[in-house]
Amino acid sequence: MKYKLSVLKKFHDKYTHELRVVGDVMIVNEARANELLRDKRGLVELVEKIGEEQKPKRKTKAKE
Repeated sequence: MKYKLSVLKKFHDKYTHELRVVGDVMIVNEARANELLRDKRGLVELVEKIGEEQKPKRKTKAKE
């Protein structure tokens, strides 16, 4: 699953070395999203989860 995050505080991404500025939108995997969201500096906020949504299971009729 992917996550869309909005940058709240300017920072340099330690993996891509990109400068992220306030208002930037990032799409990252679940592990990276959790890492950024748990950061004590409050660098990002969750905008939305993207992709893989659970579909309700269909009930099948028993064959007679």
